Amino acid sequence: MERLGDESVGRATVSADADADRIVVAMAGEIDLSVVDDLRASILPSLDGGAVDVVLDLSDVGFLDSSGITLLLEIGRRARSIRLRGASSPVRLVIDATGLADWFPAES
Repeated sequence: MERLGDESVGRATVSADADADRIVVAMAGEIDLSVVDDLRASILPSLDGGAVDVVLDLSDVGFLDSSGITLLLEIGRRARSIRLRGASSPVRLVIDATGLADWFPAES
């Protein structure tokens, strides 16, 4: 896997690794309105090169608000497929409560 980069954005961090047809994006911290625009600018350009499978590693995300859900949806729309890795109970609860669990299946 090729390292695409690491970035610290307010109370959150993001790192990405890629191979030919898959990108693993690891986010950590609190994904909310105060950081989502910076995360968007960091993540979405790496998905512009074509259809790829995306694995979102959310194991170190402690909080996710509606702007974070919107970001996850934007990533999902650009990806060929999307899977979640390690979503904590609070994050999974938000995803389930929004009715988007089918959009974000757990990585098997």
